[in-house]
Amino acid sequence: MSDLIEIRRLPRPEAKRLLEQVSELDRRIFRHDSQEIQDRFYASMLDPTAGEKFVVLYEAYGVPVGFNLIKINPVEVGTRTIWAVGSIAGFLPGHTGGNRTFPDAIRAMLRVKARHPEREFYMVSMLINPGGYDLLVNLCPETYPSRLRTTSPDGFEPALIEAAARASGARVIRDDPGGFIISVGRAARDAFDVRHETPNTRFFMEKNPRYMDGELLGVCVPLNAKTLTAGALRLAGRRLRKRLPGKRRPA
Repeated sequence: MSDLIEIRRLPRPEAKRLLEQVSELDRRIFRHDSQEIQDRFYASMLDPTAGEKFVVLYEAYGVPVGFNLIKINPVEVGTRTIWAVGSIAGFLPGHTGGNRTFPDAIRAMLRVKARHPEREFYMVSMLINPGGYDLLVNLCPETYPSRLRTTSPDGFEPALIEAAARASGARVIRDDPGGFIISVGRAARDAFDVRHETPNTRFFMEKNPRYMDGELLGVCVPLNAKTLTAGALRLAGRRLRKRLPGKRRPA
């Protein structure tokens, strides 16, 4: 299991070196629409004081091949302060697959939630990968938007996604009752391979047909004791089923 590193607990020079390593991996995995967008993106990524940050580096043969940067920031939605949890993750070509980043995000949130039970947490993510979306909905059926949650009766979820997107410097391209499409001005250098088509991946691609061009689907899910525990149990069950002989992937 990869180490989960909390940036604010590191000495400043060590935190700076780790974030520089993350940004170097990111440059090799993603391309940006302009130098201005790239500079702005990395300025936020490299700032150890910008929100609460956790980092995981994934290695192969002792060499970093991927990363997961988990960020937590307060966002105002109406009269509520929501602590929005987001993740920037990527793997070099040849090392993708396996959806390794979600377990680390759950670990980070269990740690933070235990320290701050008074905070209202939501994961607010801008997803580019249909496979990652499929896993998220399977682990967290409360995810909005999804096939089971296509509308928001009180409008809270769309308002939260938009507020978190704009606070991060993202641009809302278009929206409808089923979800927000967002751009941060970058795309993967290699297209994502949809290894297994499911009802969830089809929903994602219907909502966000230009995902390979760098457009993202904004999603959110409440992160409370119930959803975190249930997500962790579903993840453990998923891993156990993968180890069983003769396992079959559900349709």
